[in-house]
Amino acid sequence: MLILRQVQRAGRTSAVAAGLVAIFLLAASGAVAQDSNSRRILSPEETRDCVCMGDQIEAARATLDPLDQEFKRLDELVARARPSVNTEDPAEVDSFRRLYGRREALRQQLQAERNSQVGGIINRYNQQCANQRMLKLNVDAARADPNACAR
Repeated sequence: MLILRQVQRAGRTSAVAAGLVAIFLLAASGAVAQDSNSRRILSPEETRDCVCMGDQIEAARATLDPLDQEFKRLDELVARARPSVNTEDPAEVDSFRRLYGRREALRQQLQAERNSQVGGIINRYNQQCANQRMLKLNVDAARADPNACAR
């Protein structure tokens, strides 16, 4: 009887051990599967292209800053003037309409400029560079080379 119990315990222990090994192997295979879905590391050439596109995006945005600041200024003026416009006074209504029209024209101009200068670059950047990994060594090399973006 004692031997039978020891064999049964050993059987349970080995079954538990086998179950733990199976769970470990499943977890390990799941980890491998997850690694295949992870972000890839960009090559030095791809990294250089991404760094250059990022620089182009920042430069284009910098040229749009004055327009953006003027739009924000006009937008604030419209927001402050709107509640106090006397709708009974045609001169005030006309003045507000002109201010609002200037703001809308500037908004449309700003949107068109953004689309023409930045839109295409951002789409390419998102397709090629977003959610990808770049080695710092490659980024630093691209930044250090003054002719990197001329290629």
